[in-house]
Amino acid sequence: MDIPLIRSFCNQPNTQRFESLSVSVRNLMVDLSFKCLFYKNGNLTLCRRILEIANEITIVQRPNDESVEGQVIVYIGDPSGLSELDRLYRVGVVTIPILDAEELISDQEGYLETMREFPEYKRHHENRDLTPNGEQLIYVLGKFAALGNPASFHSLWVRRLRLKAYCIVREMILLPLLNSRLAHRFEDAFTEMLCDRLMYRLPGQAPEAESFHRDVIPSEFIGDSDEIFGGWINLDSTDQKFSAVRGSHLGVSLHSLRSGFARVPTEQIPLVKPYATKNTGPFGPIICPPGHMIIFPQYIVHQVLGQPAENIMKRLFTGWRISSSPNALHPDKINRLQEQAIMPLPSNQLPPMFSKHHGSAWMNREFHPIARNDPIEYSTRGWLRETFKDSILRPDLKNIRFLDSLLYYSANSTAEDDISMYPPYSLRELSFYNPISRVVSTDTIIVED
Repeated sequence: MDIPLIRSFCNQPNTQRFESLSVSVRNLMVDLSFKCLFYKNGNLTLCRRILEIANEITIVQRPNDESVEGQVIVYIGDPSGLSELDRLYRVGVVTIPILDAEELISDQEGYLETMREFPEYKRHHENRDLTPNGEQLIYVLGKFAALGNPASFHSLWVRRLRLKAYCIVREMILLPLLNSRLAHRFEDAFTEMLCDRLMYRLPGQAPEAESFHRDVIPSEFIGDSDEIFGGWINLDSTDQKFSAVRGSHLGVSLHSLRSGFARVPTEQIPLVKPYATKNTGPFGPIICPPGHMIIFPQYIVHQVLGQPAENIMKRLFTGWRISSSPNALHPDKINRLQEQAIMPLPSNQLPPMFSKHHGSAWMNREFHPIARNDPIEYSTRGWLRETFKDSILRPDLKNIRFLDSLLYYSANSTAEDDISMYPPYSLRELSFYNPISRVVSTDTIIVED
């Protein structure tokens, strides 16, 4: 029996005592240590030590800070052969298939057709991808290129794909997480589908590079037990990449983190950077293949690479929540869905159509919205007037940094603008946007064409 050896090791964990244990016991201890750190249950100090001894993690300590808060855990183990769920536990990032090859081709066309039918935009009379003056239609300012118009949240195509993804991720990831014997902090457990944006990044557009950080929702919006997952569905025909520090979600409580854009301290960046940016070996960017969805805890340490798109880059961003609360993350969520308004993002921010800088420094000065060498030039004011129907525009153009709802625009549009709503959400469809108890079967979610 290994019981005396286990007790001896736990009282004084070191390599020699660990190696005296049987392989099966060592593997069990490693597995449970990862799960305890993921769920934040048990003796987390011992769990970290076990995984260090087993060469599964290394700990990057903030200089001149010996506290646990100054640590970033990095997974250095071998993820090959792990299940999707175990990858999420250990690596903190997992990709799962959402669309097969045939479905991907269909949804790529559905994506483009949905964009062309957005009712808020002016169009060229012969080519709906162009503005009335024949230039490339730019749907949103800012090179991150995530949309903020209400139709991008409520088109029938977006709603169908969002529900399809929910069925899959709930069955493969969310319910198994909640049903684990270590998920003690989830009492009456619920899953929730969050709303997020479409991305339409044009060739040459490159998002502003961002240093290593954690995305953290303000603690007043979440409970102690909440976990929020971000990610996206890759709707391209080529791989997309995510640069993250594997394992940096372990032992971290979302509720205790400083809210907002929580940067990794400058002096710690050179220490974590090699674990996310190497071009060879196990520490390069994580690949999300075409038709797959990438999922990760919102607060994993990651960065935006700032690389220009080579082709039109297409994504539907996703958000998922598991919680002990039966209340939605955003209290006005159902009302906004019914009005077909812009939706709060999982971070609780509203999606802007242009940055504050566009609304001040560039409101009346021309700039290149796609790339420096691109011939298209606009001021923010010029872009607004060239891009949106008159019913959208207001006397003070700065006020439409955040758009309203299709309900509002349809009630106030002219016959010439013809801004109309999509078919309303049924009561059944709306029910899937509220938290759903884990005892409810995923089979009750029906995805309609």
